[in-house]
Amino acid sequence: MVQLPQLYSDHLKKEFNSTQYLVLSILINLLQTLKSVRLEELARNFPLPILCKSRIKRMQRFLSLPQFQIEKLWFPIVQRLIELEYDPTDMIYLVIDRSRWRIE
Repeated sequence: MVQLPQLYSDHLKKEFNSTQYLVLSILINLLQTLKSVRLEELARNFPLPILCKSRIKRMQRFLSLPQFQIEKLWFPIVQRLIELEYDPTDMIYLVIDRSRWRIE
């Protein structure tokens, strides 16, 4: 199992309870191993002794948790990375590549 960087794991452990954190860790490892984001494929390989359809539904509910909002999950991590990496007086330019974004 691949270990998350300490900064990530510290923040994620605050946002999720221990069971949710374990599920998230397994999902991250599956994503890295399978190199696929298809829910069906992740569910097929998720180590839970229930039907595949039930695993898909459980994963959908898990990924719908309010903790996955970008403001709660990623902004604090990015903010902490910037604080650790740069001096407060430094000017930082943030570049966002939107070339693959789709508006639905």
